[in-house]
Amino acid sequence: MFGYKVPTLITCPSAVMEHWADEIRLWYKKKEDSRIVQIETSTFDRDVKRAESADVAVIGYPTLSYFGNKPEKVTMLGEVGFKYGIIDEAHNAKNPESMRSMAVKKLYDGMDSLAVLTGTPVPNTVIDLYMLLSLLDPEHLKIHSENARAMLSSFYTMFRNDPESVRRILNEKMLRRTVEDYLHEKVPTLNQRTLEVRLDGEHGEVYKALYDNDSFSPARKLIELQKAAIDPNLVNPDLLPEKLAERLGRMESTIYTTLDGLIEQTIDEKGKLLIFSNLRQGVTDKLKSRWARYGTLIVDGEDKTRDVEGYDGRQEINKREFIRKRFQQDPDTKVLIATTVMDEGVDLTAATDIAHLGLPYTPAAFDQRNRRAQRIGEVQKSQVNVHVLKAVLDGLTPTIHEGLERLLEDKRRIITYLLKEPFSL
Repeated sequence: MFGYKVPTLITCPSAVMEHWADEIRLWYKKKEDSRIVQIETSTFDRDVKRAESADVAVIGYPTLSYFGNKPEKVTMLGEVGFKYGIIDEAHNAKNPESMRSMAVKKLYDGMDSLAVLTGTPVPNTVIDLYMLLSLLDPEHLKIHSENARAMLSSFYTMFRNDPESVRRILNEKMLRRTVEDYLHEKVPTLNQRTLEVRLDGEHGEVYKALYDNDSFSPARKLIELQKAAIDPNLVNPDLLPEKLAERLGRMESTIYTTLDGLIEQTIDEKGKLLIFSNLRQGVTDKLKSRWARYGTLIVDGEDKTRDVEGYDGRQEINKREFIRKRFQQDPDTKVLIATTVMDEGVDLTAATDIAHLGLPYTPAAFDQRNRRAQRIGEVQKSQVNVHVLKAVLDGLTPTIHEGLERLLEDKRRIITYLLKEPFSL
């Protein structure tokens, strides 16, 4: 790409489109004269036309999801004639039954050269590998949306019968590198600890009442238990005894009380805290108000419509990037609350501490969140402190957090086998 004039298409998370544009101007031979087009959903046709004369076009996964059921749009983009492709955070296209993944495959299968980038080649289970490998070797690892399940089932059976065969395929296609290999610098040390938070008083009563209630579906119970573990006021009142239901909205969360102390400790040590939450509704705005005195900001998917002080729409960057830069640069902004929209790709190295308000379902998501601060980026530091808030009860009633811990351990064991230790299973 950098030595020749090769029309290039980059697909990446929307949150890092600006970052890709900045890096292209820094490294591509034309520098500031590089012709870069960011293809947006709302201006798709116009942007595709502009891409015909561009050096590089950048498109986000949400745009491909939006146009995934409109093959003529994907064809229009493909007809621009890109020769070189980069798929960043490629695990976002791991599901061959999704419109997004099939749009990605249609765009990139015919390109002369393709680089598939991901820090998490096995985001959840071993079958997630198949789509990524199919992008690199479409001739031998074919896939079509109409027979996706059968092909994934066959791939998983192959792994069960001969795990080494999958390892061999992966090793043939994967070039594994670390930051130290290229930059000869050391990433900050990760200091991880688990903060056990006992759900006392009404918080514990709500969790136990919900746990003992078997009148609704297991899937719904799983969701409600996640809410109850964080804040009892989030639980559906119809699932609680009348006395507890009447108290909703006025109960104290022992998790939030623990976070109060963690924030004060972080700020006393001249640091900044990045908080990841799996839940948005009823959580992010409430916590922003609770910690307003610390200049708390939110990036949660609703940030695009929420007013942000100092942002009037005339800036050259979008609102989410404006929030990110404020957290990075403003000494009075001490806390950033983020949901899954900031899991990957972005630089949040101003954070000296990370707090996990609940665990994700995959080791990859957990590691990606930590990497937002544990990286060589805009703010240099020697270490990052990671605090995992773990809700516990009396030892007789298990909590959702304890179950997720075991799930992540089992998944990480498979990933370790495939990527690092061949005989660890």
